[in-house]
Amino acid sequence: EATFDLSGIREEVQKVNELLFKIEKMLQEKYRVTENELTKQYQRLSEDQHRLKTEVINFENEKRKMDKVKQTLESKIKLNIGGKVFMTSITTLTKENDSFFAAMFSGRYDMKPDEDGEYFIDRNPKYFEYILDYLRTGMIFLPEDPDEKQKLLLETEFYQITTLINAITQNIGDSSRKSNKSKNTGTIAWSSDHCAKHLILTKNNRVVSATTNVTGYRVVLGNVGYNSGKHRWRVSVSGNGSIHWTCIGVATEDVKLEGNFNDGIYSCSCSSQRYDISDVSGRDNRGFRYDYGDVITCELDCELWLLKYFKNGTDTGVSCKLKPDMKYHPCAVLRYPGNELKLSEE
Repeated sequence: EATFDLSGIREEVQKVNELLFKIEKMLQEKYRVTENELTKQYQRLSEDQHRLKTEVINFENEKRKMDKVKQTLESKIKLNIGGKVFMTSITTLTKENDSFFAAMFSGRYDMKPDEDGEYFIDRNPKYFEYILDYLRTGMIFLPEDPDEKQKLLLETEFYQITTLINAITQNIGDSSRKSNKSKNTGTIAWSSDHCAKHLILTKNNRVVSATTNVTGYRVVLGNVGYNSGKHRWRVSVSGNGSIHWTCIGVATEDVKLEGNFNDGIYSCSCSSQRYDISDVSGRDNRGFRYDYGDVITCELDCELWLLKYFKNGTDTGVSCKLKPDMKYHPCAVLRYPGNELKLSEE
């Protein structure tokens, strides 16, 4: 009769069961990891699909806007500049990215024409012709008369046509220095050799004006200097800008022409709130007010080293104490465009 060792068989069966359990656990873990990974991938695909759909919608919206802008740019437009109508296109008007017209037709503002289909701008049409010709052709045509050039520059600055502003400013400065340099002797006038940037001399160097707003001050000196005797000259004030921080007085030849108010300038300054005197004693508000239409007479006494002021022929009682034994030139300081100071003999 045969006998079997059941205990050994049981041990083998136990080992097989343990192995099967381990395999089952491994398969379950692998399935769980695979399931999680598939879930993550599905979520990523869903997010990508949503993002792509959003981008398509945004692109289509942007395309519709651009098509509308393109249609607008290619269309004709009528500008009424000071009563004169100009026909052009927005493409022409917006060639300069940072210009008045680029902002006007950028879509940021609700700009609508009037009942005649015109956009009205209350400026001088005479000078707008030069500006529009430049925008159309890229070529610069300037009037011959220096005063007309300056008026054109003011209009160009209003429309913020930067490249044209730079070209006109350079042309005015070059022609002023070339044509007027020989006129700096004999008759009193402003000196082109001692004139800061952004200041323009016209009318045989008798009139000085600023071309644009600047940070700090811009100085011009007269073409003659005095260190003995007594001398008088007149400065006529005119313009249509801001009289704020316009100064009339004397200065030494080595004074800095640009920047902050500096030593070497002795003057009466006129602002919206203060009327300062700057002299060897310092700077304080014991000056006097002057405005457009006034004529300021300066009297320089090189024996007392004193600068006295007369307004429209009347003694103001205001004077500047000067540093002695120096040579002084008539001087003007400007900061804002629109002011004109005319220098002439008394």
